[in-house]
Amino acid sequence: MGYTVVAANEVCTNQGFKSFVFKMEMCPEFFRYYVIFNRKYFIDNASGTTFKEISGNVMSELLFPVPPLAEQRRIVARIDELFTEIADGETALARARNDLATWRRALLKAAVTGELTREWREHNKPNDTAAQMVESVRSANELAIKKGEARRFKFGPPRDDIRFPEIPERWQWIQLGQILAKIDAGLNVKADGRPPRDGETGIVKISAVTWGEFDEEESKTLASDAVIDERNIIRPGDFLISRANTLELVGAPVIVKACTKRLVLSDKVLRLHFFSGLQQWVEVCLKSPFGRHQIESYASGNQLSMRNISQENLLRIAIPLPPRSEIDHALRLLGFNQEQGFDGSISIDNGEKTSAALRQSILKAAFEGRLVEQDPDDEPAELMLTRLDNAAPKQKATPRRVKRPRDVAVGTEA
Repeated sequence: MGYTVVAANEVCTNQGFKSFVFKMEMCPEFFRYYVIFNRKYFIDNASGTTFKEISGNVMSELLFPVPPLAEQRRIVARIDELFTEIADGETALARARNDLATWRRALLKAAVTGELTREWREHNKPNDTAAQMVESVRSANELAIKKGEARRFKFGPPRDDIRFPEIPERWQWIQLGQILAKIDAGLNVKADGRPPRDGETGIVKISAVTWGEFDEEESKTLASDAVIDERNIIRPGDFLISRANTLELVGAPVIVKACTKRLVLSDKVLRLHFFSGLQQWVEVCLKSPFGRHQIESYASGNQLSMRNISQENLLRIAIPLPPRSEIDHALRLLGFNQEQGFDGSISIDNGEKTSAALRQSILKAAFEGRLVEQDPDDEPAELMLTRLDNAAPKQKATPRRVKRPRDVAVGTEA
């Protein structure tokens, strides 16, 4: 609540809105900026828990500063001027974030097509081949199956309509099912919406694996009597992937770097076990444009808001596999380059935070009377209020039921 606009024309509103009609001449944009600046004041005077609301009676008793009308207009003009300058900077930041995302996609594409390591191949002439690694994985797979530590998957070939990019001579195409030992699926149980505290067990939401890094705060708390299979506990090093999400986010993979909470898999988050430590390379491939294209092609469902990728289709995904030595070098290059991109992302984040802080500082200065010069020729606001008081019918005073602005934290971020 507390979001506000100045209507440009006549509009109808429902019960969720309050429309202000001033009894004296006021600059409505000035009042709007005050609501944005001190939104917490209005929230603190609202009632309700899940849905906050301010009644008309309470709203009529709220207090706000009233400078002379001419000064109100000068303040609004100056705020608009400064906010326009900030908006130009925010547009540049958004463009930089876009460019950074494009750069990341290009970097991943270069990695999975061999372009990133082309110069390294020309100078190093590796002796090993991807075919040798595939044979090694196949042998390890058969041995693990005999020991009951892996399972034999059944899956079809890649789809005929998927176009494969060219890869270097000593690389090889494989399918995900050829290098997987097993897949763990999680639980579908009711849980409290908050993350678990110490001594509690939680279950991950799909948002925990959505944005490229594992976020343990995106979790819900299981009931204290919930039956937990220790094999479902998430641990550092786990390779997780979302089975269901929007089309753009279904199949998003992450490798868990750290997990301080006790969390279990959900039915929409799968854990993949790979042979020969290939999880980092697979993560790169699935995040690349070619990997995303395959995942979105295999995803099913009629609703854009929720698509699914089955385990069988997940196993069909094709992976370009370099020799082991080239994988190691590609991952080193990716680590360095992505670190540079991470620094750029932090700079953009800091810029956006600075922008928000600047807006709030400008509003703070405005409502402390420091943003524009005061003109002694302006009609004092006291005279405006006196005329209003004389014109209004006398009413019996009622005690204030609202908190005053000085009782709340003035200048909280909107």
